Amino acid sequence: MAARKPRQFELSASCLPATGSQQGKAALTGERSAELLIRGNDLVKYSLLLYLLPLLSVLLAVVGAGVLLLSESLTILATFSVFALSLWGLHKYIKRQDLQDTLSLEFTSAPEKF
Repeated sequence: MAARKPRQFELSASCLPATGSQQGKAALTGERSAELLIRGNDLVKYSLLLYLLPLLSVLLAVVGAGVLLLSESLTILATFSVFALSLWGLHKYIKRQDLQDTLSLEFTSAPEKF
């Protein structure tokens, strides 16, 4: 079985842990890796928010359109509008949260190759 290649991604300077971005960039050079850590309860909370809130808003929009006896095109328009509003609201909510206590970036040396 082939070894899995680690995922690589780019970080903006604002994500780096050091106050000066040069020191943070130096932490990522060479044979070092970064690990993004998140607490378990926060992971569950944000997962539920991101998956269930838009789904429930779409279901409520469809039920509401059915109760109001809207036409099919108005039902579709209302559903997409409510879905977009729920995603926009989630974006604003998550942006307001202080993620400094939730997320941490840890730098480690790459494991030795055998």
